[in-house]
Amino acid sequence: SGTFSSRAISFLGIAVGLLGVGAALICLFGADAGQLLGLVIAAGSAIFLIVGMRAAKDALA
Repeated sequence: SGTFSSRAISFLGIAVGLLGVGAALICLFGADAGQLLGLVIAAGSAIFLIVGMRAAKDALA
């Protein structure tokens, strides 16, 4: 249950997390995935910001 935007943010968070796990495994096996890891960190930060802003908005209302 939940609104469409909540489910979309959850889906994006899961997708970014799985991509991060994949990128970390690629690095552990010796390949260069530095740019991918950087993008995953940036995307995770953006999702964290969105979740935090939504929580702050709900706390103020």
